[in-house]
Amino acid sequence: GYPWFGKVILLSNLTYCPNGSSIYVGGKNIGFLGGSYGPSQYDKFSFNARGLRKRHFFHDEVEHLVSKRPLDILVMHDALDINGNPHISLEIAKKTGAKMVFSGHNHHFVNAWFDGVEFIQLAKIGKEGDHWII
Repeated sequence: GYPWFGKVILLSNLTYCPNGSSIYVGGKNIGFLGGSYGPSQYDKFSFNARGLRKRHFFHDEVEHLVSKRPLDILVMHDALDINGNPHISLEIAKKTGAKMVFSGHNHHFVNAWFDGVEFIQLAKIGKEGDHWII
């Protein structure tokens, strides 16, 4: 098992950012969207999500992000497909005004531009015990 599972660790320098939220850091408006894109789940509502469906993001969360525009940076769990191409993430970046998107879902580094938006996919950089640290 994981020794940290079920434990809450609070760090004073971290801020919880729920899906569809944004915060200002250093004068930049940064938006957050966790979970993976699931075409069969996208048009449902996040407040109805239960169990495994909660691992996806939903259109209402995206629309909430759009209301926070313009974003400077968008942080997503899942922005590029396995081939390094954006799926719906480019459309979301365009709708929110974000010029830079960070993600990490596929666990390998990619730095690419699509239609004026820079995508940076973070890679695994170290391993401690049973989990990866990025």
